[in-house]
Amino acid sequence: MKFKILAIVLLVFAVELSALPYSGGSGTSGDPWQISTTDDLIDLSNTSADWNNHFILTANIAFDANEQNVDWDGDGSADWDAQDQLGFSPIGNNSIKFTGSFDGQGYEISNLFINRSTLYVGFFGYIRVASIINLGLTDFEISGYLYSGGLSGSIAYSTITNCYTSGGIDGYVYTGGFAGAISYTTINNSSNSADVAGTGSYAAGFIGHNAESIINRCFNSGDVTSSGDYASGFFGANHASTVSNSYSTGDVTRSAGTGTNFSAFSSLTSSSTIENSYTTGSVTYDNSTDPIDKGFVIDIYGNNTFTNNFFDSEAGGQTSGTGATVKTTSEMKTVLTFSDETTVGLTTAWDFVNNPFDDAANNDYWTINNVDNNGYPALVWQGFDMAVAPTVTTSTITNITNTTADSGGDVTDDGGADISTLGVVWSTTSTPALTSNEDGHTSDTPGVGAFVSNINGLSPNQIYYARAYATNSFGTVYGNEVSFATIPTLGEWGLIALGSLTAMLGGWFVYRRFV
Repeated sequence: MKFKILAIVLLVFAVELSALPYSGGSGTSGDPWQISTTDDLIDLSNTSADWNNHFILTANIAFDANEQNVDWDGDGSADWDAQDQLGFSPIGNNSIKFTGSFDGQGYEISNLFINRSTLYVGFFGYIRVASIINLGLTDFEISGYLYSGGLSGSIAYSTITNCYTSGGIDGYVYTGGFAGAISYTTINNSSNSADVAGTGSYAAGFIGHNAESIINRCFNSGDVTSSGDYASGFFGANHASTVSNSYSTGDVTRSAGTGTNFSAFSSLTSSSTIENSYTTGSVTYDNSTDPIDKGFVIDIYGNNTFTNNFFDSEAGGQTSGTGATVKTTSEMKTVLTFSDETTVGLTTAWDFVNNPFDDAANNDYWTINNVDNNGYPALVWQGFDMAVAPTVTTSTITNITNTTADSGGDVTDDGGADISTLGVVWSTTSTPALTSNEDGHTSDTPGVGAFVSNINGLSPNQIYYARAYATNSFGTVYGNEVSFATIPTLGEWGLIALGSLTAMLGGWFVYRRFV
């Protein structure tokens, strides 16, 4: 009898275990629901009663790359019926929003498929008063109508940290690679590389429409194509918000229509602060003349503050852009552009790792080297090394004539980044530099090690000062200074000899007078 009772108890316990939702946990902040399979995610998407609970991702989760092989509606059959063709059902909607927390713990969810002509489309449909951290959504294919985004269609009163998105997304109004629209939200250390296609207004690489929010240390590298107004690389519109230490490298294309509200960073900007940010992306019009004045933002309203922002005129094809200073590609890949306060348009130094010009709080937000991020500044959380100044010494001057001399130097350390230029700079005054128009310089083959430079165009019988120099993405440094005198001409030798003879004769007459 005892054995029968025990068997019944074990059976009931086993049934209860099998009926538990997800892969573990209880949904509290101390014991969050554990999500480890595609079934867990689909169960969550279909269980709105749990959308105020807490969740953690415990593994990378990949849906089948062929969306037709997935049972998206969770009915037990991947038969590609009408419901399966809609794909994943977003977590949160206009009626029941996601108000809990989701910690991805550094894991990714890949191959998400959504095809819904509705509002609030994304992995999360609508997030409100929630926290999403450490989550990657990659290789998704998302199609929505209003408020479409890779992470979420809409986000309000929430905090998003360390999240990233990639894949492709299209929508009508309020479409963003990361989020369709946000308000009263803080986003830190997050990025998008998904390409965005919009057929209506407010399509952008990062966020379609941003209001009353704080964006720190974020970037977009996805391209944007739109036939509607207010399409941009980072924001379609940006209202009453603060954006700092962020950038966009995505290209923006007007695919149809005649609208001109397109830009590399943000189209419509009102009563906002944008600081320490940059763009490199282009802005082009299909079947029409490309613009040249959309390097950063365009339409502005209210009192805006733009500080220390830049755009690459060569890469982006733009000659001007409100709120930012135009720079060449070479300048955009040199740390001194962002850190030397003598630079035109710079009021305070950007916060780079190991930056000797940095007078900020030394939070080390930025890094740069010649290889990663195509040589442009990157955010420290991206994990790239920071270049430091190269080490160079100046060689002894040899083979001096009246108009030429041989010099050179030795680059003993490239500072962790490729040497882009090197040579010798000289002048008739001390501390010659490349920045002086009156100082001459050579440009020799870049690299590490000793090099020889031929100095020419000198004047006879003149004292010169010379320094070797080397440049990497950190900037230009100089070796020790050496001086030398060029050889006089034959005529000058005669004057020197005459002067010496006169001095000798004068000395002889003085001697004879007093003996």
